[in-house]
This record gives sequence, C-alpha cells and structure tokens, in this order.
Amino acid sequence: MLSKCANPNCFEQFRYLHLGKLFHLSPVPDLEQMTEDTCGGIYERFWLCEECCKKLTVVWDGEQAQVVPLRKDAGQGVEASPSEHKLERA
Repeated sequence: MLSKCANPNCFEQFRYLHLGKLFHLSPVPDLEQMTEDTCGGIYERFWLCEECCKKLTVVWDGEQAQVVPLRKDAGQGVEASPSEHKLERA
C-alpha cells in the first residue's frame, strides 16, 4: 500500500488519487517469467506528490525504480535524467 511520496526527501502522505502522480510499473519479461509460479504478477506502484511530480519522475528498468529529476529539452518536451534516488519496494 502506498503511504507517502516516493521522493525519499519528501514526507507528504498519500491521501487522494487526484493529487500528484501515480506510477504502475511492471517487471521486464524475464523477471516476470522467473517469478510467475511463486509470486503471481509482480507490479510496483509509486506515487509522487503534487509538488514533487512537477520536478521529478519515476524511471523503471524492469527490476529497479529510481526517482529522477525532470529535464526540459528545447522542443523535446520533458525527459528524465539520472539520479541517485533508488526506491524501496512499497
């Protein structure tokens, strides 16, 4: 269950779906296949509060999630850039 913002430096409590941004992430096919018999479907859910989602996003490589800063490229929209904020499973 989600209880707080995925940003380790933020202590905002999760209360409403319409505030902030919810991430529903699924594993890479190899990991999903390895755990299918023992765990069923493995999905991770993370939430960034309304303030944090303006400057951060959650990136997922299928095995591990990270909170990273958003980076604006001219004409390219918003993109993630690397960071050291690794997330623990909820």
